[in-house]
Amino acid sequence: MSPTPIERLVFEETASDFYRSVWNTENSRTPRNELPPLKREQYANTPFARRLYRTDNLLAKVAYYNERPFLIGRHLSDIGREEYGDLGNRPLVAFASIHECLEKALWCTTRNILPIIADKDEDITGMLAQRYEVDSIVADSATIEKTATALARHYDTTKTAYVTVVDITFNLPLLIRTFPSTQIHLVLGLPETGGIAYACPVALAGQKIVFHESENYVVDTTTDLTVTRTHMLPTPIINYRPGLTVRFLEKDCSCKGTRAFELASTS
Repeated sequence: MSPTPIERLVFEETASDFYRSVWNTENSRTPRNELPPLKREQYANTPFARRLYRTDNLLAKVAYYNERPFLIGRHLSDIGREEYGDLGNRPLVAFASIHECLEKALWCTTRNILPIIADKDEDITGMLAQRYEVDSIVADSATIEKTATALARHYDTTKTAYVTVVDITFNLPLLIRTFPSTQIHLVLGLPETGGIAYACPVALAGQKIVFHESENYVVDTTTDLTVTRTHMLPTPIINYRPGLTVRFLEKDCSCKGTRAFELASTS
């Protein structure tokens, strides 16, 4: 099996030896299925500068692993590639992390749409949504759960056309209850990966969460979710294991999505 284009780029890159040290090989012909996986712990514990392959025009943000912060580099072009679903004309961006709020706001601007960002106070967020006449939301699960009551109290959530949740856990019953007439889009993703997979719309219609890999990713059919991003990030994502256990489904999906799988657990 020949190396993928992204693996070939990394093997030949001189800006960093991060992956060469992880793989412990100088052989640029090593097939992907022989490369050891990169665990999230290795990513988070490696100094930021040492794992950077691109440093120009870099946006740096903070994420956490085992309650310890680590830095992630993104480019606006990388952010613009993300598949976070449909947007209305007046989106609300609501994440527990201000870094994620800013990144998702930048994603909105790549669609020539200016969002508002949620406040820490749920009632203020609800009032902002009402005044701004919010018609779409991009959020994480914790923030949606925290603000759901206030949102429903201050504005008519039936006017929300689209809700996208980007996370690794999802409360689908709450989303359906809070946004009964809204198109819901679930994206499996972490701060360092972006969107790995999206929830199948056919399964969602039956109130079931089944994921398909996004166009940006190749998902390996292993129990421990292992993913490779198909284009170069400042720190590439290759054979990456974010600590998610999955169960792959053998049946073809009527939505024509590829590699259907369910989440089994997170670690």
